[in-house]
Amino acid sequence: MYCRICGKEIPDDSRFCPHCGREVVTAVPAKAPEPKPDVPHGVGGTKRFTFSPDTTYDQAANAVNDWLAQRQIRLLGADFQLDATLLAGTVMPLVQQVDLDWKEEPGAVPYRMAVMLDSRTDFGLGRKQGSRTLHRQYDHWRGEHPEYEIAAKQEKALSLGWTSAWATLFFYR
Repeated sequence: MYCRICGKEIPDDSRFCPHCGREVVTAVPAKAPEPKPDVPHGVGGTKRFTFSPDTTYDQAANAVNDWLAQRQIRLLGADFQLDATLLAGTVMPLVQQVDLDWKEEPGAVPYRMAVMLDSRTDFGLGRKQGSRTLHRQYDHWRGEHPEYEIAAKQEKALSLGWTSAWATLFFYR
């Protein structure tokens, strides 16, 4: 495996990088996917968007929103794969993949993908606070927009050493 901070190859069982000394962040194994309801061909399915490793969340949202704007569908679920990069001292989410489970719904209003981000320089100490701040930000947005239907909300903690962030990605219409 490779260190997410300095990019050098390190042994798979490393807890700290022998090159830069930073703690190795290992991915949590993904749980087995839940079975999806059978959807007849032509009336639904899964749409996978795969992005280059340096695609920011706003670039990914443009591609996903363009696809959504052309369809009258109901989102049954979504799954995001995020990574992080440091941009001007702020942790920025990079979107690697978005999977949308959907079915046709004639006359439906298109969904929009939205991203909320709370980023802080805190030497890793503010991760829980970042989560609470982002929850308040999301709750405030929901309070101002009760008319929107929310589909497929997902939160993700992002960390690069001394800087951390929380990202919430969701779809609304």
